[in-house]
Amino acid sequence: MIKILFVSDIHLNLRKNKEWEYNRFMMLADFLTQSHADILVLGGDIFDKANPTLDEIAAFYEFINKLQKFKKIYVISGNHEDLSHKETTFHKIPIVGFEYFDFTEEPIKLEKYHLYFVSHHRIKEISKLYPKDKSVIFSHIRASVGMIKEEIPVKKFMKKFDYAFLGDIHIPLQFYNVHYCGSPYTIHFEPKRSTGIFCITIVGDKLNWRNIDTSHLPQKILLETTLDEYDKLLKTLSPLNLYKIRVNSFSDSIPNLTAPKNVQIEVVQKFDEETTKEQTLKLQKEGQIDVFTTLLELLKLNDATEEQLEKAQNLLLEIKKS
Repeated sequence: MIKILFVSDIHLNLRKNKEWEYNRFMMLADFLTQSHADILVLGGDIFDKANPTLDEIAAFYEFINKLQKFKKIYVISGNHEDLSHKETTFHKIPIVGFEYFDFTEEPIKLEKYHLYFVSHHRIKEISKLYPKDKSVIFSHIRASVGMIKEEIPVKKFMKKFDYAFLGDIHIPLQFYNVHYCGSPYTIHFEPKRSTGIFCITIVGDKLNWRNIDTSHLPQKILLETTLDEYDKLLKTLSPLNLYKIRVNSFSDSIPNLTAPKNVQIEVVQKFDEETTKEQTLKLQKEGQIDVFTTLLELLKLNDATEEQLEKAQNLLLEIKKS
């Protein structure tokens, strides 16, 4: 039996909240070492920026060093690590303690399965692969979900493989043989959502996978409340997380609110529907809100039928038009 952990979209970024971000990155490493898995696959967007700082590079190697209990650590790069169509972050830093893959024409065989690894900057070359029987691909590709436009014809190319485990979309998602593990924690301030990693088990010609919840790790959470409920809400917060609390005020004056160190306050005056739209659009432009998160969470797409997924996509398109 071989056990593989697939972790994607960590987005290491020490430019803000440096100590907090560093600590949760190391907490993720500690959590992974408890898994008793044989292989770790990092599925891209390990760094948030293609040109990481020296502190971020040092933290990455400390992270890798903590994970040397794994027999193998395989790494592919994501879109956030693309320096060009030919070069990524991992072409600029030493490959120590892990194996990095641009594109595997010849797969790695584990039990009866053949594993292919394709980094984001080479996803258009997937059409060149002619996988063998019982093949699995690990890559970093944006599929079409609702109004999100896919980068390559995912369904077409993934049909070549028995299983496709992909990074890029930050929530757990499944359609056909395509599986997104999501991110192990929230990257921006956003409403509570599912976070996790995949555990893939191969025994002979049998492959099984399951999602491992990581909501216990420190998260960035966006909450909304009123002035009257603000103090009550503070008492429910975890000291592990970072919070942005949007306080709706019907007063012309801005209230003087105190908050713990792990809480940012955003006061919205004269809260109404128009203000909500403005705030939402602002956050979407800043990349702080995934417009699909709430809907996809409600549908629990891991169990949704194709008909339900199509209805969800149509609803999103209607919302966009309106």
